Amino acid sequence: MVGEVMGKAISLMAVIGLVLSLVKKDFKMWPFWGWLAMVPIYWGLVFEGNLTHQYYADVYIVPVVVLAAYGLVHLVKKNVYITVFIIILIIINGWRTSQYYFNDYDKQNIDIANEIEKMVPENKKIIYLYRANSVPLSLAHRQGWIVGEWPTDVGSHAWSVVQMKPLGVDLVVLPKVGYPGLVGEDLRVVLQNLEIVVEGKYIKVYRFK
Repeated sequence: MVGEVMGKAISLMAVIGLVLSLVKKDFKMWPFWGWLAMVPIYWGLVFEGNLTHQYYADVYIVPVVVLAAYGLVHLVKKNVYITVFIIILIIINGWRTSQYYFNDYDKQNIDIANEIEKMVPENKKIIYLYRANSVPLSLAHRQGWIVGEWPTDVGSHAWSVVQMKPLGVDLVVLPKVGYPGLVGEDLRVVLQNLEIVVEGKYIKVYRFK
């Protein structure tokens, strides 16, 4: 995960920096040793946070960057050829990064988000019955859950949705386009426990009976 988020080069520099700082007993680095030592505790507290979403790795970005800089400075001082090699790598990676681009939100997500924003009051918490796609909720600035991996999200089973009723869920939003998070018998059972509030072109909004 560190290599995936930080990149292999920075991760390697961080390992070199960590080893060098320990070997040299540079106690100015002890806050960063301690920081890294606490990361496993974070992994235990944030359920699957280090596996599900990369940005949860932010907790160890700071010590990794500092240790990478420590290792880089040591290598640069050692050999001029290494310095030249590192400069070349920086230029190459800078060029590659300049080729990146961002995908715009697809129209379906925007249309759904617009209807959620119009039909769901800001203070309502909702379940969005779509698997692993929270984009419409984010675009609509609404709080709630999506269908995903239970217990982090709502599971893709009828009981997982129904049991959310006493937990403060106000509304359930079912998209009319795309692929809903529940299908077949599970969707039928859930709908039996709901009543329609309003229907738009792209979504249906329900509440628990």
